[in-house]
Amino acid sequence: MMRVLKIIFALTMAVFVAACTGSGTSGRATILAEVEKAEPNSIYVYRDTGFAGSGALMEVLINNQKAGTIGIKESLKTTASKGQNTLTVRYTGLASFNTPGTLTFESNGTTPNFFVVTQKQSLMGAKIQVAETTAGSFANLLE
Repeated sequence: MMRVLKIIFALTMAVFVAACTGSGTSGRATILAEVEKAEPNSIYVYRDTGFAGSGALMEVLINNQKAGTIGIKESLKTTASKGQNTLTVRYTGLASFNTPGTLTFESNGTTPNFFVVTQKQSLMGAKIQVAETTAGSFANLLE
């Protein structure tokens, strides 16, 4: 009986650990390789900080269309339309009550755009902040 409980516990923990990762890319070398072959209308979103765990993935939306989810220290590549776009980042799961971050930006269709997502904690909860950055600053953020 004790062995069965240990197996159930181990499987449950494996599910929670696996749920901590999003659909983004992690690892400095992997992300930098993607950035080096950047396409003109691509956007890169890097999550620098925030809550950890299975209930704290961030969903990335471009023009209200889901692009994917990112965990801490993960990057997501998607595409933007030429012209004005809206990037929204919000928590999923248990942390979804927190304030999402939204940024309107202009894509010229010839160069990629880079963004960093951070979390600002206060007594009223957490607020997601989205900021546009340069390719060089984006690369420097990676661990």
